Amino acid sequence: MDKSKKKSHKPKSKDTNQEKLYLLHMDLCGPIHVESVNGKKYILTIVDDYSRFTWVKCLRSKDEALVFIIKFLKMIQVRLKVPV
Repeated sequence: MDKSKKKSHKPKSKDTNQEKLYLLHMDLCGPIHVESVNGKKYILTIVDDYSRFTWVKCLRSKDEALVFIIKFLKMIQVRLKVPV
């Protein structure tokens, strides 16, 4: 009987994180059973792949996520003068 062999994963491509804000990962969590004092039940996280800098936003509903993401991307364009 042979031992099972684990297939190795391909190494991560160097092109995925060329510079800050080149690639953003976003995740929406919720609804959370215990809401905040302001009634917020969802958490949106945005992570920059290059720097691993993380933004966290608490939301009352899922509908607020799209509005916040659009405002967030516009803010990045204006403040950092980076095309999105």
